[in-house]
Amino acid sequence: MLNIPDPETILSRCLEELAALLNAEYGYVFSTRPGNQPVPPWSLVACRETSGGIRSVAGISTSSFIPAPLLGPFRLGKTLAGNAAPPDPHPLPSGHPDIHNYLCIPLNDARNIYGAIYLCNAPEGFEYEDQDSRLRPFISAVGCLLRMSWHLHSNVQQTAINKPVSDTKADMEELLDAMFNGVVVLDEQDRILMCNRAAAALVGLPRREMLDQKLSRFLVSGGEALLNRTAMLSGEDNHNNNGSIWRGVALRSAMGSKKLVDIRAVEMLQGGQRRR
Repeated sequence: MLNIPDPETILSRCLEELAALLNAEYGYVFSTRPGNQPVPPWSLVACRETSGGIRSVAGISTSSFIPAPLLGPFRLGKTLAGNAAPPDPHPLPSGHPDIHNYLCIPLNDARNIYGAIYLCNAPEGFEYEDQDSRLRPFISAVGCLLRMSWHLHSNVQQTAINKPVSDTKADMEELLDAMFNGVVVLDEQDRILMCNRAAAALVGLPRREMLDQKLSRFLVSGGEALLNRTAMLSGEDNHNNNGSIWRGVALRSAMGSKKLVDIRAVEMLQGGQRRR
């Protein structure tokens, strides 16, 4: 995620993951460009086929603009659902299969609507109760990621491309803070450049006191071996790992207590610099 793919790729992956998580046999996702349009245009990006595959489409649907009655719920991030096909004014792709239930998940933040995911035909239906609160962390994180993606991938005519680097960093921090998992970004010397609230809570320190510290300070003796770049990214270590996930690594809190955590490492580029 930290490599920030284009918005269409993010939306397609969200459709794929949510369809698998909520056991939806069919689904589709619409994308809209952020802006100040009173009636934002949107377009069909991808469909999840009943066979299980994701198909990228520039497809035809029953709607080329977000229908006005949906703007209010979408801006509030309110999920919509029913035990039938999505009624008017919800959009439907051309050539869709018979639909007997649906869940509509708007993707938004406080500034923009970025699109909507439609999941359909869950064999046992969707659990509608508390669906908004259950999906809110997901919607918040994806909204941040999509805003960053639009900053980075919009063309030169878009004003977002001219935003200062500090705005992109602020968006990254907002994205990380929307996650339940602890996340730290390290430089080549394994100093902490960024961390989210969850990581600071695990250690028991204010975030500002973790910045510029070596990650090894917070790992119990033996865990420092994970900081070797080759080991951390290839799984060449004695810890019980699954690919680049190390399970049961001992973390030292500020109060001296130990916590067992799982660590996953990925490489990324930030401002032309290699980060982890």
